[in-house]
Amino acid sequence: MAISLEHTAYKFILEKANDLSPVLFNVIQALGPTGFPPKKFTSLHLALIKVIIGQQLSPNAAKSIWGSLERLDSSLSNQDMSSLFQECHISKIKSCGVSHQKARAILEVMDYFNCNPSSECVLKEFTHNERVSELTKIWGVGNWSVEMLSIFYFHDPDIWPTHDGALNKAISLISDTSKLNQPQIHFTPYCSMFALMMWRAMDEELLLS
Repeated sequence: MAISLEHTAYKFILEKANDLSPVLFNVIQALGPTGFPPKKFTSLHLALIKVIIGQQLSPNAAKSIWGSLERLDSSLSNQDMSSLFQECHISKIKSCGVSHQKARAILEVMDYFNCNPSSECVLKEFTHNERVSELTKIWGVGNWSVEMLSIFYFHDPDIWPTHDGALNKAISLISDTSKLNQPQIHFTPYCSMFALMMWRAMDEELLLS
């Protein structure tokens, strides 16, 4: 019977944690195997727009704004949310709590994918670095946004979002070692799985300040 990616990654990360930090080892052991959550979107452009909405916001704030956008979309009787993210609806989008800059970024995303209808298939075959190079050409899309896509949409197993605030806080709370300042050195080729574990650890309050 084939061993799943999440179990293979868990075993690898647990062994590394055992060498690095008792605190981290205990956290990983308590979490158990952690896999990619199911995709929330079948369209890449909608997944990217949701990532943009969440930039520099708490998960709860981002969830609240996205919920408002879903209700707005429903009130307009659109077939899918792609119809919402058009210039004619920009004032309504902003009324849901979307900033002017993010509203502009959303329109830029829609324009990119309308002009490049085959881009999703192409991007699926790209490496993460190639995706970064391509998608950061879109105004308002930075490295962190592409990292989130690579993890949650493309399910790339080896991404470490260097500038993610929650992950950096999680690492800082593992106070018994300085070896974790660059987790990607230790947890390649499963950095994404380690990131998922650290996000879970923060959500479940397994790392206390």
